[in-house]
Amino acid sequence: MTTAADHDAYIAAAPEPFRPSLRRLRKLLAGTLREAEEIAGAGLQATTTGITFSPRTPVPDDLVERLALASRRDAGA
Repeated sequence: MTTAADHDAYIAAAPEPFRPSLRRLRKLLAGTLREAEEIAGAGLQATTTGITFSPRTPVPDDLVERLALASRRDAGA
């Protein structure tokens, strides 16, 4: 299991322009998936169906929430 400090360190090591977006996404996902537990990678890999965003064009909050909930549903949780 990974501690919140690991995620904090990851965000701190990210390029400065990305940090606010990463913090926003983390907070949004924590609020959307309240019962979820933060873990590091857990052997998962990114796929070509992922979403790419930049600090200038962040993913809208409602889309993040819908994707997180759909992913949770698809995983059978």
